[in-house]
Amino acid sequence: MRKLSELKCNEIVTIVDINCNENVKRRMIDIGLNKGAKVHIERFAPLGDPILLSIRGFRLAIRKSDAQNITVE
Repeated sequence: MRKLSELKCNEIVTIVDINCNENVKRRMIDIGLNKGAKVHIERFAPLGDPILLSIRGFRLAIRKSDAQNITVE
């Protein structure tokens, strides 16, 4: 198991767990980041933050600090 923030570009993974406070977890679930979702890492900003993801047919940029709370396989 790895963290979403540890991945490289063009990897496709499945979300296993989101480990953060309830407000942030609720926000992530509302935007489609929930258990079982397939995520494609599209690219990183020049300084590594934020991370651009493709999930369920749309693109999403999240902070690296939030990505550290998402476990994937």
